Amino acid sequence: MPKYRIRLKEISKRELWKQIEAPSHIDSHLVTSQVSRRVIDRIFGFELSPVLWKALKMGTLSAGRVQSAVLRWICEREKEIRNFQSESYLEIQASIYDQKDFILTKYDLKDPDALLGIEHQETLKKQYLLDEEGRPSEVTKFTLIDILSKAYRHPAPKPFTTASLQEYANKHLSFSPSQTMSLAQSLYEGKKKGKETIGLITYMRTDSTRISEDKKNIGFNYLHTFFPHLSVNQRSQKPRKTIGKQDAHEAITPTRPDWSPDELNGILKPDELKLYTAIWERFYQSLLAPETGLVFTYLFESKGQHWKYEEKQVLSPGFLAFKDKAIKIGDGKSRWSKSKQFDLEQIRFEEKQTKPKERYSIGQIVAKMERTGIGRPSTYSATIETLLKRKYILHVKSRLGSTSLGERVCDFLVSNCSNLIQDDFTKKLEQDLDELAQGKNDAFQLIDEFYKGIKKIRFLEVSKKRAMDTKKSTDCPNCLQGTIQSKFAKNGKTIYFCSRYPKCNFVSYESPKSNNH
Repeated sequence: MPKYRIRLKEISKRELWKQIEAPSHIDSHLVTSQVSRRVIDRIFGFELSPVLWKALKMGTLSAGRVQSAVLRWICEREKEIRNFQSESYLEIQASIYDQKDFILTKYDLKDPDALLGIEHQETLKKQYLLDEEGRPSEVTKFTLIDILSKAYRHPAPKPFTTASLQEYANKHLSFSPSQTMSLAQSLYEGKKKGKETIGLITYMRTDSTRISEDKKNIGFNYLHTFFPHLSVNQRSQKPRKTIGKQDAHEAITPTRPDWSPDELNGILKPDELKLYTAIWERFYQSLLAPETGLVFTYLFESKGQHWKYEEKQVLSPGFLAFKDKAIKIGDGKSRWSKSKQFDLEQIRFEEKQTKPKERYSIGQIVAKMERTGIGRPSTYSATIETLLKRKYILHVKSRLGSTSLGERVCDFLVSNCSNLIQDDFTKKLEQDLDELAQGKNDAFQLIDEFYKGIKKIRFLEVSKKRAMDTKKSTDCPNCLQGTIQSKFAKNGKTIYFCSRYPKCNFVSYESPKSNNH
């Protein structure tokens, strides 16, 4: 008896009958690709994890093809933050006014990357005759000497992929990736509305931004009926280019775009309704015209110094008007003419410090996984959850930071098998697996080549650095008799303690300076 496969992009009666009428056969290439992916992932973990156990003297460690590459990103960012050298600089603003307007201008540096030194404060205080509060002791004029304008165009956002949905939900709804996928699964499986049970969104594991023409037409009709004042974009957006993109499923969209969130209030749980609302709004925004406008830059001169003020003017709100009806529309003209003069009210000096890049948020990690082609939509949330479970990373406020344990694991992998956790290697492997799914590659050859590369790592000796570390000891700063020992805590951090504990009660998360013996 022949066997067929049907592919449901959503759970609905319409979609089910459509696929039953046009069934497909089981794709052996897809099966081979999936089996090969599982074999390669297991080889990676089974071969490298024991090496970690031996090197770091812990039997609970693990390495993974995707998780180790993601761990490297987080550890590298953590070290970058730790090694960052902060610099002091001045931010200078002047508040100026005329009979109608009051604006805040910024001191204009020709080099946008240059920093103002603290010495500029005294120079400007003397030049503008400022008191302690930064107010001038005499009337001081600011003259508008030039007006620049630049057109801008912000395209409508594309409908959600798995990665962009997780990123949005993490940033705007404070949902973790696993929470987002759990809620999306519930919406996909469906809810009972009246006498009918229907899935509310399309399949939620996808890297595509495509929308079917039928669904676009439903969306356009809905917009014409309920939002006739909005400008739709009849031209199809080009799908976003993503490395290793499979494009097997359409974007995440409502199965019934005509069901607004208000109609499902009381049917969905609060968090389900929040996520459905985000998907529903994003679908309709993706069908609308871009936001366009002008950015005016006003350049002022006063006592030989230059100041600037920027102002954005929306000419056509496009997709923004779907959620915000109170957007002020400009006329495309500048507010003032050249040579107009303003009076100085006050100059404010604020000393600031340069800051390092922020730690990655969960959403940023997911977006980077999609952008670089590492992992698949079905593994994004699982990868982060695994790193958290292993205590390789931890939550630092709303961001992700590496633990001491995570950095030890990452350092060992970078020192001994760096090529296996580089973006290019992982990306190339994903592309090879995708080619298997298209029948363009040989599974045995791919697995064999991968295994030969991994096998070399299996027999590595514990890194020389660790051997050198055993020759060093650090005196206990408390009793001066014992030496400092270390172990990993349950939270992944390293605890340092005296070898004479409990006679000496020295315990710290900070590593004392080492002395060679």
